[in-house]
Amino acid sequence: MKVGERIKMIREDKGIDVDELAGMIGVSPSVIIQIENHMESPSLGMLLDLSRAMEVPISAFLGEEEGHDFTIVRHNERKQVARFGSEDKSFYGYTYESLGYGMANRHMEPFIVTIEPTTARENPSVHEGEEFIFVLEGEMEVILGDFKDILYPGDSIYYKARLPHLVKAHGDRPLKILAVLFGKS
Repeated sequence: MKVGERIKMIREDKGIDVDELAGMIGVSPSVIIQIENHMESPSLGMLLDLSRAMEVPISAFLGEEEGHDFTIVRHNERKQVARFGSEDKSFYGYTYESLGYGMANRHMEPFIVTIEPTTARENPSVHEGEEFIFVLEGEMEVILGDFKDILYPGDSIYYKARLPHLVKAHGDRPLKILAVLFGKS
């Protein structure tokens, strides 16, 4: 089952209609419909908002089984999710690998994220919680409100996710980051 199908199933199981869910996370109902029909894949920030609104862990959308007080994720066992931007599944620009699946009742969501260089315009994300990003490879352009900077391998940034924020690959090489999202329950 795909991420959009899981979101729809959970929404329907909880008796939440599309308009209500859209209002809960501050997007138009068409965004929810596009996500559920695999025409758009949600960003990590939106997954965090959806999980909070429907009172389920992000892992529920990724098909993860929860239930342990600790987890070890081997390098060859990471669950990878590609983000697509259209109905024909054209590549949207990044993939993320869950590093915390299997941990019960977690508040942090750690991911390895690979972001391809693109000229496509994306809107900044805004949600509750905090984000920590450590640059592993490539160069990262970060925009926080009116602030803009370039981070290099070994650099990190930690910010309140309520600030309008956007991270993307800078230059012509892919960017690889460790991203940890913290969401207050």
